[in-house]
Parts: sequence; C-alpha cells; structure tokens
Amino acid sequence: MALIKTNLNGKPIRDERLQFPNIGKPQALGCFSLDTNREYQNTAENFQYFRMPSRFPLNLNAGYGHAKSKPKDREDKERLYPVLHFILNHNLVKRNNGATTNAKAVEGFDFIAFRGLLRVIMGTPYEDREDWCIQATRFKGNIYLCEKETDQKRTQRYNMDEYQKRCCAYGLKFEQYCLSASPYEEPITNVPVDECEEFHCVFKTQFPGMTLLYGAEMDGALSVNLVTNVENKDVLNSLRFMELKCSLRPTNDRHYINFNKFKSRNWWCQCFLAGIRDILIGYRNDSGFIDEIVPMDVESLPQLGAAFWNPIQCANFLVRFLKLVKQEMTNVDCPHTVYEFYFNPQTRNISYRFYIGKTPKTFLPDWYVTALLN
Repeated sequence: MALIKTNLNGKPIRDERLQFPNIGKPQALGCFSLDTNREYQNTAENFQYFRMPSRFPLNLNAGYGHAKSKPKDREDKERLYPVLHFILNHNLVKRNNGATTNAKAVEGFDFIAFRGLLRVIMGTPYEDREDWCIQATRFKGNIYLCEKETDQKRTQRYNMDEYQKRCCAYGLKFEQYCLSASPYEEPITNVPVDECEEFHCVFKTQFPGMTLLYGAEMDGALSVNLVTNVENKDVLNSLRFMELKCSLRPTNDRHYINFNKFKSRNWWCQCFLAGIRDILIGYRNDSGFIDEIVPMDVESLPQLGAAFWNPIQCANFLVRFLKLVKQEMTNVDCPHTVYEFYFNPQTRNISYRFYIGKTPKTFLPDWYVTALLN
C-alpha cells in the first residue's frame, strides 16, 4: 500500500503566540522490573539508589567486552509486553459499561506506550537527520503505540564502529559506578554490567483532550535512607529520581554546539516526560575516564539550547501528532490491525500505511488480547 500523506508537517510552527500545552505532571501508578533474562517481574527488585563514587577517576573501560548485552532482536520480541503485563497485573482493565460484548478496555486512557517513543516524537520539529516509524493499534478505545526500527536506524546499529560501541557501553558502566541496591552500601563495580536488568515506573499523564499511560526506565533515586514499599504509588511519587548521563567533556565549539543542539533537547524531553528535575553528568575524556560528576538542573536545558530548539514546539508537536493518530483511527477497533506512521526528515512529512487484520505487523500478543476479550 502506498503511503497516505497527512496534513501534519514536522516543521516548527512559526507563531509567536504559540504557548506551552496544558500537560499535567506525570503521576506514577506503579513499577516493575526486568530481570537478567528480560522477563517481567511485578516487583521493585531492580530499584536502585544513587551514591556518589568515593574515588576518581572512574575507568569506564573496566569489564568492557564482558557485559551481558540485550538481545539484538529484543524490540521485535518485547514490543509493549512489559507495559501490557503491568496493565493486567494491576487490574487496569474494566468491562465496557453497556457494551454488547464482554470485552474490556484499559479504563481512562487514550494512549499506551513507552516514554522513549514519546521522546522521539517530541524532537521531530528539529530532527533533520533520522527518520522514525510509529505503529499504532486501536482496540476497545485504547490506542497502543510501538516504535518500529527503520531501515536507516537498523543499518546504523549494525554498522557501529568500535568507538561508538564503547560510548554506548560507557554510559551503562557509569551507572554501575553510581547506583547501589542499598543506600548504605557502595555500588558493586567488579562484575560485568548486565544491560538486561532494568527498573521502570509506569506513569499517567494528562494531555489536552487525552490521557496517556507509559512506561519509563528509571536510573535511581536520591535517598540516604532505605525506602520501603517502593511498589506503592504514593511512595514512588515522593521519590527524587535522578537521570545519569555520561558525556564527553566539551573542549571546543563543536562539542558545545553538539550538546546544546542535540543532547540538551533529548535530555529535556526524556526528563520532562517522567517529571525528573535533576541530571548528574559524568564528564569523560577520550580514553574513557571520568574525573568529575556535575549536577545539572533540567529546567536549565531549554536555555542552553535556545539557539537551536524550543520546548514549546516539542510539546505542541507531540500533542498534534497524538491528535492526528486519534482522528485517523476513530473508526478502527481491532487488536490486529496496524497503522504505520512514518516521518521523512528530508520532506518533513508525516504519512501512514495501514494493515487490516492479523498480519506480520500485528504487535498486540494473543495472551493480552484474550485477557481483554474474556
């Protein structure tokens, strides 16, 4: 099927009257963990505390090559599975009142996704290099969103050079130096990094005319005391989560421009969607050693990137895209039918294809669909 062009363009809106949309503060509904086998655990097992390292420099090369990596095909296997497990485990599905069938819906939510997908969409007004593909399925009033890896991104992933691979590994090693399972114990750093283990919060956020539910991986919280009952949503919402970032220390104009143009935008979008106010940056050198960790206020990022991007444009584009998807799929109600929305960074256009019925594009698993139909 040919791409159907929409009237949504990825360029920033040139209107000085444009205001930040009325987006509510994210509220955590609960959490889950992914274990070393990438299996869903309905616990806070992988919740961690930030502890400032006692010794510098941090050698990010330690253990490189021995880390347990995520499966390369994990996106095709996992999709939205962890969030779907959370929905069923937390009894978020309700029978449709007055419905002619026994089918259920995830009550009170228009969209269900992962934060990473929403972050990608938010950056679109300033994205002129990388394309994206978002898959959508509408079932019983809920729209499920998945990011599909494009050919361009797959090629980039498989063709990473050694330096790029090391930079990816550096970020995870930095986290290992700074995160501990106990606020009273030093982080364990003499074992290989396990990239498979993760801790996620699931958030509910109000958007103009819409309510979103999405999962977000969280690095760690700042607390000098042991936190009990982390699974409780009131406890989760009281915690001060920190975002850890490993970055090359800027030494020239090109480095500063790269940070202000790209990293500041991505970091702000990521933190905004999880209500995170604090970033801790580990500045490394070319050899992979960190000698300093610097705090950064998330609210300062738009000012740093003011010459290149505007948070008002980012937030408004996300709202506009979600409204477009909701409008185009108004009459769809099938757990197997998939709409694929595609952004072309050269033309700035948003187009889509749709695949009716059960096809290889279908991403809602049978076990989840059966749970909602019974």
